[in-house]
Amino acid sequence: MDIEKKIIRILKKDREGITISDMANKLKVHRHTLTKYIYRLQG
Repeated sequence: MDIEKKIIRILKKDREGITISDMANKLKVHRHTLTKYIYRLQG
C-alpha cells in the first residue's frame, strides 16, 4: 500500500485528530516527509 493511501486510512480512522508527529511515527517516516505528502493530497 502506498503512503498516500495509508495517510488517508489513518485520517479516516482517527476522527478526533492526530498530530503530524504521531502520524509520522505510525508510518515510520520523518514528519517533514509526511507534510509533503499531505500537501500533495490537498491538491
